[in-house]
Amino acid sequence: MFKKYTDNKNQQIVIALMKAFGIKKVIASPGGTNPALVASLQYDGNFEIYSCVDERSAAYMACGMCEESNEPVVLCCTGATASRNYMPGLTEAYYRKLPIITLTCSRPIEAIGQLIPQVTDRTCYPNDIFVDGAQLVPVRDKQDEQQCAYLVNRVILSSMRHGGGPVHLNIVSITQSCNTDSLPSVAMIRRFMPYDQLPHIPCGRIAIFVGAHKRFVKEEIEAIDKFCSKYNVIVLCDHTSSYHGNYRIDYSLIGTQVLHTYNLLNIDLLIHIGEISGDYQTPKCIHAKNIWRISEDGELRKTFGHIDAVFEMPESLFFDNYAKDFNLSGSNDSSYFHEVENVYSQLFAKIPELPFSHIWIAKSLAPMLPHDSVMHFAILNCLRSWNFFKIHSSISTMCNVGGFGIDGCTSSLIGASLVHKDKIYYLVTGDLAFFYDLNAIGNRHIGGNVRIILINTGNGAEFLHFQSPKYEVGVEPFIAAEGHFGNCSSSFVKGMANSLGFDYHAIKNKVEFENIKQLIVDDNILDRPLLVEIFTSADDQSSAWEQISKIEGASMQESLKSTMASVKHSSFGNKLKKITTVQ
Repeated sequence: MFKKYTDNKNQQIVIALMKAFGIKKVIASPGGTNPALVASLQYDGNFEIYSCVDERSAAYMACGMCEESNEPVVLCCTGATASRNYMPGLTEAYYRKLPIITLTCSRPIEAIGQLIPQVTDRTCYPNDIFVDGAQLVPVRDKQDEQQCAYLVNRVILSSMRHGGGPVHLNIVSITQSCNTDSLPSVAMIRRFMPYDQLPHIPCGRIAIFVGAHKRFVKEEIEAIDKFCSKYNVIVLCDHTSSYHGNYRIDYSLIGTQVLHTYNLLNIDLLIHIGEISGDYQTPKCIHAKNIWRISEDGELRKTFGHIDAVFEMPESLFFDNYAKDFNLSGSNDSSYFHEVENVYSQLFAKIPELPFSHIWIAKSLAPMLPHDSVMHFAILNCLRSWNFFKIHSSISTMCNVGGFGIDGCTSSLIGASLVHKDKIYYLVTGDLAFFYDLNAIGNRHIGGNVRIILINTGNGAEFLHFQSPKYEVGVEPFIAAEGHFGNCSSSFVKGMANSLGFDYHAIKNKVEFENIKQLIVDDNILDRPLLVEIFTSADDQSSAWEQISKIEGASMQESLKSTMASVKHSSFGNKLKKITTVQ
């Protein structure tokens, strides 16, 4: 009789989560790679285990057992041809949406194709035998453990989702020994549907993180604001988030500080909505005990390292449910919002005079942009530079953060500008992104509502900033593509722009920028598209980012210097000087 659990950590995690989800019924077939798993299930005593030598028969037994009991049923077998024999029964289960969980134990995946006995490839299978599946490699560290737990949670939840269906976990086994005293503690991820009883909101600090998001309608913003007011919540955003309610926080300026650590985002609950975010700083600052994702797709997204629950429902339904019977005009608590907003305001007030750079340009233009205009950003340095600064709530924003590539920024702007020809459409782009999509400016449909701001450093400034490894490796000639596209030629873009009917202006310093700024922010549709090429250096870009990243640290250092100077000239300082001189 086996008296302990398997030593395979991935198998331990599977067993622990089977217990957490209340899965009890198991049909096991004999083999050489699954004894430790089956023995552990037997040892645990929590499972109903049945034996079937013929795997084909076992799969059909599972169909009957699943249908009759209305419970998930687990199949467990070894390598070689054993799992292949499940296929007819699993095909039946697929089309009948029966929640059968198939556990196959195998040798290491790298043994596939190496002429090793009883090693078959279970990394792929027909489309109509499983609704989801995963490969569970051996667990060697904490990161492996978290990934394994996530995959098992996801696959088990998939067996019960959208009517149910068969799923597969291929567990790579490295030992058949059973010397482990107890199962690990593994968190179960929960999925909530609109008709489920929803969990209570935990006490403590709560934040909503909004990734790239389609435009919110008025009712959606009201639902979020009611929720925030009721539970004292902040909404973390960047320029891809589209939320402009009462609780918006632009956190990037705070999050980028490298010489001072804030505890503002040590929170009890993070609610994640939207898709891929263009915010580079804020996610690094979040330390959340619980993470909930709200999305109609119902998929598990561990954007912040882990996830505790997914709510498969419209966002408005979620927020309305928790904020119902709450009067927004009545008493409310926004102390958390004011705490974070005050930190932002204090940092903004301390921003020094920056060198002529993209960040300086963003700071200058952000408060002046015409209302109801549309801003398109290229990724990375462009979006980051603007995320430090607020823009008016009437201005719509867009960035190609789905694929997160530099290609297509200009084309996306042009396509959008054709929808509403009475709106002003901006694109802020770097030289590599602009030249990558250069052919787009030759499109004959471009109108006077298009304004392109090209920041030209003659290289990929993203790879040359103060936090990059540029001093360890010479990235300029190849990674940063220095010298391409005319090497900051004063005539290259100018010639093309003029020949294509653009109103072109070249800017090389702050004075020239101030002279053209009013044209850039003119709130009238111009008679032709505008292209402003701004020549800056990667060094100035890097310097500006470093300065804005060390605002708090710089002020603290100045304060320390002032304090030390006061001490030096005080009576105590004189006494200290005498003491050190004697010594």
